[in-house]
Amino acid sequence: MTKALSIKIEGTDAAKAAIQAVLDAVQGPRTAAVETASGVVTLATWAEEMLDVLDLPASHRSGAVYEYHQAGPSANAYRYARKTTSVTLRRKKDGWYLTGAATIDVYPKQAERKKIWLTVKQDAVVKRRFTSQYQVIAAAA
Repeated sequence: MTKALSIKIEGTDAAKAAIQAVLDAVQGPRTAAVETASGVVTLATWAEEMLDVLDLPASHRSGAVYEYHQAGPSANAYRYARKTTSVTLRRKKDGWYLTGAATIDVYPKQAERKKIWLTVKQDAVVKRRFTSQYQVIAAAA
């Protein structure tokens, strides 16, 4: 099940309750490989830290997207896919928003997904800021 939405991620009880209601609707009765509202708040913190590492100025952060899902089972004997929850966060001017939640299949040995997506403009800003930190040595003849 996929649910499209836009809930501001905050540490308040009301925001966490809204996030948890969405997650409960997507996850159903599953008790393993589930996400929680507190976990989504942590994901938003990680996503912001990733933008910090990229040295993307706050004024250019709106539009970035962060995707996350847990890793697949690690046991070699486990042959089948396991259900888990995938969440999508979008950075807006005033912070991160939960914009998607879905139940997906993850397979044995499948890696955890922590992926940040930048807009073309954000990519150009990051590259410009990075390349301004060094000079290229001309090849000796």
